[in-house]
Amino acid sequence: MKAGSLRSGALLGLSLEPGKLSCAMVQVRGGRAQVKKTLEAPLALDPLSDDPALVGREIRNRLSAAGIRARRCALALPARWVLTLRTPLPALAPADEANYLALAAERGFPYAPKDLFWAVSRFSPAKGELEATLVAIPANHLAVIERVLRAARLKPVTITVGATLLLPPLDDGGGHAVALVLSETALDLAVGAGGGLVALRALGVEHAGIGEAAPSVDAIVRELRITLGQAPTDLRERIDTLYLCGSPAIVDDLGDALRAGVARLGLTLNVGAPPVADGQAWSREPVAPTAAAAAAQYLLGRPPLIAQLPPRPSRHAHWTGRLSTRSTVFWAGAAAALAVVAGLAFFVQHWRLSRLERQWSAIAPQAEKLGALQETMRQVRPWFDDSAPSLVALSALTEAFPQTGEVWTKTVSIKGSVVTCEGNARSNDAWLGMLARLQATAGVQDLQVREVRGDSPLQFKFSFRWSPGDEHGA
Repeated sequence: MKAGSLRSGALLGLSLEPGKLSCAMVQVRGGRAQVKKTLEAPLALDPLSDDPALVGREIRNRLSAAGIRARRCALALPARWVLTLRTPLPALAPADEANYLALAAERGFPYAPKDLFWAVSRFSPAKGELEATLVAIPANHLAVIERVLRAARLKPVTITVGATLLLPPLDDGGGHAVALVLSETALDLAVGAGGGLVALRALGVEHAGIGEAAPSVDAIVRELRITLGQAPTDLRERIDTLYLCGSPAIVDDLGDALRAGVARLGLTLNVGAPPVADGQAWSREPVAPTAAAAAAQYLLGRPPLIAQLPPRPSRHAHWTGRLSTRSTVFWAGAAAALAVVAGLAFFVQHWRLSRLERQWSAIAPQAEKLGALQETMRQVRPWFDDSAPSLVALSALTEAFPQTGEVWTKTVSIKGSVVTCEGNARSNDAWLGMLARLQATAGVQDLQVREVRGDSPLQFKFSFRWSPGDEHGA
């Protein structure tokens, strides 16, 4: 969506810092942002160091207790969670400028560029000159924050640094101001001038919350003087406004005490947040100013000065990135090679089949003639079959005789299907065993003992009708 175009609906603004959760439910009506509900609650767990699942559950419980069921959110981070670096920016082509900034980040940050997500804000310190402020967050910190939000069932649409949201619009070189964001746990300072972010600091000023000792006004003025002294001279002279933001109960008393010291720095003190966009002032000062500003600026189409949400690749880019990995390229090559081999095998098989079909077509007439000749020969063959039934009957009879030679035959006659056998046996047991085996032989029917006499040797004569079954039939 283009900058300046309105987004419909409501959005939850969320501000995270150690020990505290601040929320603001913002809705746009008639082109104006309105805060519908706010929440400030303590956090028992640290968002960066404790278990993300437990932190997310605590956040979701706080939101549910306040009746907030939103899923989309705009997240504002404290300045202490990010790193900043200011560098001159020569006139370069976009590609060369990106390489130059990456080199500056590598030299200036205590992390490798691949371990950081950073955003760039450009400003002009003088006519014809350009500088850049790099705001980086360690990638592992951002990963932890995203896991916390997932555990809280929240989907971030934008992630930025809270103090930068409370600077007035910096378009066209305007908005020369300082934003000082005060909470119970932090003092964040952002300086905007020359069309961009000049400085971003988490002040090391000890202070207490409501009911405790007031923040040290002298220490705050000293830190302001140091920060402004580091700004380019031409811009320093144009910075004329300080916005003191935070919970009204905290900043009201501090504003009166700080006004004189700020005036000595040439600044006019405004207690409260600047207009959210295009001169639109808040109808009443939000209790959670950074959270409210994060949601309102997103809904009103004002792009954040510093965007820390890593870009989400499109689905096409996601799959292209996955396909570009070495392992995927290897397996894709292997799959392509396998497809080529399979295609070649099918081609060879098709070629062989085609060749055999051509050969068959050549001999088909002769094969048909040979088949017709065989059919004619089958019709004029002799009436007896070719399965040698006599040999099959003799084979069955032989298998019934013992191999030890205790039973032997003297004559065997076959007339039709009747087989008659005469022989001798050394003992009655051997004779009966042979007779039992023959009786159990398939195809032997009507077994009859015709004669048995003598003892040693025993003489016998028997007959049976041979009716071969499947085992012996043709």
